Amino acid sequence: MLSRKPWRADLVVKLWVAFLTSLFIGALIVEVHRTLAAKEGVEPNKLIPALVMFLTFHVVGLVLVDSFVRAHGLSWKEAFGFNSNRSGRDLLLGAMAAVIALPVCFALA
Repeated sequence: MLSRKPWRADLVVKLWVAFLTSLFIGALIVEVHRTLAAKEGVEPNKLIPALVMFLTFHVVGLVLVDSFVRAHGLSWKEAFGFNSNRSGRDLLLGAMAAVIALPVCFALA
């Protein structure tokens, strides 16, 4: 069972606005890269868009979540329940779910 978290609504809105803004900026950078490559008449590098979107989604997301958790005066362990006695069991269940879901996802793709 999840415990109730005291997330402030204004900080939740700021988190989502900042996250969506970072995704928009990442998409804009990728589109500029594709446009410049098309003007030069070359095939755009596929690694650059992947790296830009990785950075804007995962890295910026982690930084924003960290600042969000810290703004509430919590640690990652307190915020996400990693300090419980069942952490090992929970990680094992999560890994088992991933092992079961991954072949299904690959089959659907």
